[in-house]
Amino acid sequence: MGIKMMTKANKIPIGGFRVTDFLVIIIFLSIAAISINLFRLDFLQTINLRNVDPVGTVVIRKNVVQRRLSDRVLWDRLANESPVYLGDLIRVAEFSAATLNLKGNSIDLNENTLIRITLAADGESLQIIMSEGNLSLSSAQDSGRISLDINGMQIRPDSGSIININYTEEGTVINVNEGSVFYIEEGREVEVQAGIEIKVVEGVYESYEKPVTVTRPVYNAQYINGSSNSLPVDFNFTRNTQTNDVLRLEISSDSRFNRINYTRSNPGGNTQIELPNGQWYWRLVYANPAAGSPNPVLEQGRLTITGGSETQLMSPAQSSIIRFTDDLPVFNLQWNETPESTSYVLQICDSPAFANPRTHRSSNTNYFIDSDLGEGTWYWRVMPVFPDIYIGNPSFSQASSFTIEHIAAQTEHQELAQWIEEQIPPDLIKPAAPPVLLLTSPAYGARLDGLTASRQQTIFTWEIDASITSSRFVLSGNPDPFAGQPAIEIHNPDRNIFIWRLDQGTWYWNIEVQTANGFTVRAENNGIVFVSGIPPLAAATNLQPARGHRISMSELQNRRNLNFTWREVQGANAYIFTLFHQSGSGRRQIYRSQPVTRGSYSFESLRLLDQGTFIWQIEAISRAADGSFERRGNMAESSFTMDIVLPGTIQIQGSGVQDENQ
Repeated sequence: MGIKMMTKANKIPIGGFRVTDFLVIIIFLSIAAISINLFRLDFLQTINLRNVDPVGTVVIRKNVVQRRLSDRVLWDRLANESPVYLGDLIRVAEFSAATLNLKGNSIDLNENTLIRITLAADGESLQIIMSEGNLSLSSAQDSGRISLDINGMQIRPDSGSIININYTEEGTVINVNEGSVFYIEEGREVEVQAGIEIKVVEGVYESYEKPVTVTRPVYNAQYINGSSNSLPVDFNFTRNTQTNDVLRLEISSDSRFNRINYTRSNPGGNTQIELPNGQWYWRLVYANPAAGSPNPVLEQGRLTITGGSETQLMSPAQSSIIRFTDDLPVFNLQWNETPESTSYVLQICDSPAFANPRTHRSSNTNYFIDSDLGEGTWYWRVMPVFPDIYIGNPSFSQASSFTIEHIAAQTEHQELAQWIEEQIPPDLIKPAAPPVLLLTSPAYGARLDGLTASRQQTIFTWEIDASITSSRFVLSGNPDPFAGQPAIEIHNPDRNIFIWRLDQGTWYWNIEVQTANGFTVRAENNGIVFVSGIPPLAAATNLQPARGHRISMSELQNRRNLNFTWREVQGANAYIFTLFHQSGSGRRQIYRSQPVTRGSYSFESLRLLDQGTFIWQIEAISRAADGSFERRGNMAESSFTMDIVLPGTIQIQGSGVQDENQ
């Protein structure tokens, strides 16, 4: 009849789906359900931690330090004063460090270190399991018991002990600097006194007396410099063997000691060296090693000097005048954050001598809001507070002052208007004169430091004694801030307006208010704020290779890179390396790096080099937390000559520029 029958083989599934499509959907839905459940368990575990007592805290955290709870999927980033718990797995990334306080035991974790916090076999004391990295432990006399498991090796420090442990794939090295430790060997407990080093390679223990034992500074000492000068640091050590070997103390800002900043040949057992703020690496070596052998390192460590007198007072600006009419004003004292500090001590006094402070209090933030100070000139200062493991004492910042001034009482006309307003309902009469709007801070013509204004908030405050329906804050580089497009415009702002990163220049600001009585009010005079320029960072010094250095073919035979080093610049946290080729027609840039955080750069693009002269530059910069450049530096420059002919190298003429951002 012309009707075609459809066989079973060519039937189309309902809705166009095949069985495999349903299987794929089911698999993906299962994966999503499992992921959601894992997230739920992880989230619930975080909430449940509120009911669990921590076993310690993070005293100091530098850069990336992460923690993963037991039976947890996600890693958390730890911060200063973060609690740590039993079962925590803690890892310290490269160029990072952390100090933990576990029941009175101070534990320094260096970069690329991984530990887990557990209970020891006795079920009461703590045990640290380290599977890689470097650890330093300082146990106080009254601290709780703690033991270490280093790749299966059981170690128990005695109270009052200081030990350093370095675990590598080749073996484990344990240095006992103070006190004593116990370890288990062949089922018996062995005691090791200070001055002994233990090496464990493939389960074989070797111990010997170190030629020198350094007692101060401890491996990862933290100092506070309470002055603007360099800090004298004491190095105390004891020779355990009587030899005529000459020692040398070397101090570097580079952990690999590619450059030595300070040396002291044949130092005495008690030696003092003045060091500026920053992180320093030190080592004690033989000054007269055997011919052909490298200087053997006898002892080494790291120390950090943190400025304890560098707190900058930001707001109110120096000699500001804060005016009020009826109620005492609310004002905000603000200062810059001090790295590594945990809190601040604030003092306010009516005398620059601070003999009897009106306010003496601790603050966990870098600001303080007050409204209780009366008329007069007030002086204030701030001192940072650091954790107990720091050595030394901070000092108060330079004092700043501001004046609180009461504006004269209302005029007779204003008093009459106020009396009429009290006698007649507000909806039946409109005031004859608009209210007065005052710009209280910053003071008119205040001058702000450019670096402070770019790093911290500038606080604009205003007052008006009226009921308002709307308001508008404008900030502009135009002397008439209401003309044209303002740089910043905020509708219905609070009486305290916080503005981040105010750039260099002259800024004009005002407030426009609509009152409930129908008036449009602005301050009679626009506020003016002068923000100074940001001085450039100093140029880097001690550039190596030095100007005119000649690189021969033999020097590059066994190398795949060129190392450039320089002395780190105070205030800089990154550097940009730039390379130029110098020819008869001038110099031309052929390479520019991304910002690097150390005072050295390894240049590996040797294919860009050819016979001739090259200029290299280093610019020190200061980067904000978001990566933006908040301060540039003066350029430092050096040169070198390539006296080679590399097979297969490209010719510089006509070549392009290599940039790490590409």
